[in-house]
This record gives sequence, structure tokens and C-alpha cells, in this order.
Amino acid sequence: MSEPSPDSPDSPDSEIRFSLVDDATAVRESLAVLLPDLTFVSSHPSLEAFLAAAPRADVVILDLHLVNLRQPDAAQGVAAIHAAVDAGYRVCVYTQEERRFVLASCLAAGATGVVSKSSTLAETRTAFLAVSRGELVAPPSVTGLIEALVRRGRVTVLNKRQRE
Repeated sequence: MSEPSPDSPDSPDSEIRFSLVDDATAVRESLAVLLPDLTFVSSHPSLEAFLAAAPRADVVILDLHLVNLRQPDAAQGVAAIHAAVDAGYRVCVYTQEERRFVLASCLAAGATGVVSKSSTLAETRTAFLAVSRGELVAPPSVTGLIEALVRRGRVTVLNKRQRE
């Protein structure tokens, strides 16, 4: 019997559970529709709502900026990453943020990946699945910055395999 193709509904990818935390309703309600072969088990407007629900998810797709008029005290950024990682979740930051040092700090805080919201759907899907396997996902400019910081002893976020 042959293995299912990666794009088939019976592929192992369909067993990976994703949960989305984003304050934008349009993102929360559309990402699962745009990536129908990925299994989204929940979506939440804040990290606090996500942690209260405690969904069985393998990867948390986390927007970096969650504060808005409706939730002015929402945890966000590095604090949100730490809280999700401390709760036992693998984190992939999904953001419009482009500043290298901010993105590097996300990885240093424990995120496994950083994916731009401007990425194509195919790139986004590939990145989310890579994060689910524990692979580091980061823009090349961020990876270079982290490598420089590692060489200077400022951060130890990359293991030997990731540096290769």
C-alpha cells in the first residue's frame, strides 16, 4: 500500500492540530478556509482566551500584536510567546512585523517559527508544517542576525542542526 501524498486529506499533515490566536476577526475566520488541508481546532482573539480554552493543539499560530480597543490589556509579543511555550505549546508567530530584532526576540523567547502575513499561502502552509515538525522557520535576515548573536554569546536559540 502506498503512502498518502502530502496534499491528500489522509496525509499525516491532517493529523497535526493548529490553533490560531489573532485579534483580527477576518484572519481568525479565514485562515482555516484558505488552508483547508490543515486542521484548525480553534481560534481565539487573545492569548488569554486561548489559554483558558486549553485546546489540544500541536502548534499555536500566534499574531504578535494582539492589543486593540476591545482588548487593551491583552498579552502580546514576547510575553505571549513565553506564556504559550510555558503552557507546553509549540509557537509559530504569524505577523506583519518586519523589524529583524523584534523577530529575532520572538525566536529567542521560544517561538519555533516566524512567518510573514505577506507570504503566499503555499509558503505559509509549508512554514506551519515545518514548525509542527520542530524545524526553525525564520526569514534569512533574521537567521543571519541570530547567528551573529550566537557567535557573540548573546543568544543561544539555534542548535547545531539549525545553524547548518
